[in-house]
Amino acid sequence: MKNYLCFFLFVLLPFQIINANELDTIIKNCIKARGGLEKISTVETVRKIGSNRLYGLDWTLMPLEIYISRKGQVRIDNYWFEGTIIQLYDSSRAIWKDPNTKKFEPMVPYQLEKVREKSDLDGYFIDTNEKGYTLHYRGKQQLPCGECFKIIVESSNVLRDVYIDSKTFFIIKEVEQRLVGGVRIEMEKYYRDYRPVKGVYFPFDIETRIDGNTNNHYIFCNIQINPNFYDSLFNRE
Repeated sequence: MKNYLCFFLFVLLPFQIINANELDTIIKNCIKARGGLEKISTVETVRKIGSNRLYGLDWTLMPLEIYISRKGQVRIDNYWFEGTIIQLYDSSRAIWKDPNTKKFEPMVPYQLEKVREKSDLDGYFIDTNEKGYTLHYRGKQQLPCGECFKIIVESSNVLRDVYIDSKTFFIIKEVEQRLVGGVRIEMEKYYRDYRPVKGVYFPFDIETRIDGNTNNHYIFCNIQINPNFYDSLFNRE
């Protein structure tokens, strides 16, 4: 029995080391592809200007602005017909403004989690442990868009499959399971059209699908790095 155990450990250990080394290389290349750790760390604020098409329907197209501060602050303005849907998030609160009642309401957990993730300017692969993420490498997989590395990003709330293009090392797809209103749904997010902004790369096209159907589709025409924000921007109006 001891001999079998020793043989098993002898075979498994090199595989684990190779797996860990390959994961480390992929993560380093992913950070480098985005512009490198030094450039990414200089980003203190981001402003994204574009549009959001809900459910893939042309008539739902609305102007969109997103403001993010490294202080953990987020503001999202969706200009919905005659009103504006405003979402505000920082470490102490998460609220949104109903365009019909003109009143601010607390975000539901699903909204809160989505906006909180936007406040992270660095992503999963920088300060991973401090953010409570655990990474698991699952090898190469073939998607319609090409060969990818699959990495599972695990946290206390979400288990997420992240696909990294094997040539560009950009994240091109994520798949996760979430509970929304007590119902478990599968959410897919696609990242396309990466462009450099002062040496840091951002996806200018982000599409979210729920159970295979488009939920929202962000297309940005302008992304700015380090614009000056007043703290009042993130205050309740």
